[in-house]
Amino acid sequence: MFDAFWNHVCINPGGGACVSFWYDCWIPKTILADSFSRIAAICFHQKILTIDNLKRRCWALANQCKLCRREEESVNHLFVDCDFTKEVWSGINSFSRGIQAPVNGIVSAIRSWPTEVSDCIEGWISYCSLHVVCWTVWRERNNRIFNQSQTTRGALSKKIIRSIVEWVIAKGKVSRDLGSA
Repeated sequence: MFDAFWNHVCINPGGGACVSFWYDCWIPKTILADSFSRIAAICFHQKILTIDNLKRRCWALANQCKLCRREEESVNHLFVDCDFTKEVWSGINSFSRGIQAPVNGIVSAIRSWPTEVSDCIEGWISYCSLHVVCWTVWRERNNRIFNQSQTTRGALSKKIIRSIVEWVIAKGKVSRDLGSA
């Protein structure tokens, strides 16, 4: 299954050479300068080091989500079910009605990517939104743990929307002039 998925992730951002989706440094000197470094792949395989996965490795940790501080942290909770993340998804949905939180969990959403990507702008926005949300939420979670710094839900939603717009521009679906409007 993963090999079939991998065959579909090579893209051509911004008219450049074909690069790997996982390792591309999307647009240097912008908010996309960060490599999105395999976040979807490790979510897909349930290998991301959420507290529940660390406990399976015999780490003695209190299992509490760092975003909502109410539920146990797991891959699905962190990226889909967490109240904080739900509000982030809601903020993104107010930007584009086509962007919805995954209904059947993160693995199911990632598994469906190859069949759902279309060449229209709405398809591309849906395609990249899950990846951008996962990456941004993961970084926010780590920022809270390691830097004792928090970003509001609204600011995180705006950051995600800016990233999605940059991805759409990089894909060549809209011009930079339209993306800044």
